Amino acid sequence: MNKKSTSYTNEELLSIYKNQGREPETQNHYAGYDEEVYEAYVEGDTHHNDSCFITTAVCSTFGKPDDCAELTAFRKFRDTFMSKNDEMSEEVSKYYSIAPRICEVIEKRGKEYSKKTYAWIWETFLSQAYDALNNNELEQAHEIYKDMVLKLEKIYL
Repeated sequence: MNKKSTSYTNEELLSIYKNQGREPETQNHYAGYDEEVYEAYVEGDTHHNDSCFITTAVCSTFGKPDDCAELTAFRKFRDTFMSKNDEMSEEVSKYYSIAPRICEVIEKRGKEYSKKTYAWIWETFLSQAYDALNNNELEQAHEIYKDMVLKLEKIYL
């Protein structure tokens, strides 16, 4: 399979995400998605397959590489800020146990559902957490990400 990788700017992603709320008859919800990248992700043709976590799933859905700015920022945040606090380290451990299951439930509901859901996750949580990280508001980023995980756990598990 010859994959092309499309990287979107945060502004382009937000534009795509905001279109998700329109009725399917009047707007193609996913016009900006790279279908080939998404298909490879869902079929497990990338290294994210069953062990993927929420932010990776969101970024992969939009054709972002594993070393994109967003994933790099969240990993650095996890490995530095969160690892220095016992309570936050426990949150990371819990996340590792529930996040793959959340992604699995989302993806079992089908391609269109997962695209829309990952778009909602970006718009509702991850874009704000990423902005907080970029502004060095680490406590705020933590609260947003924690809220996301708790809400997704309640919805999907």
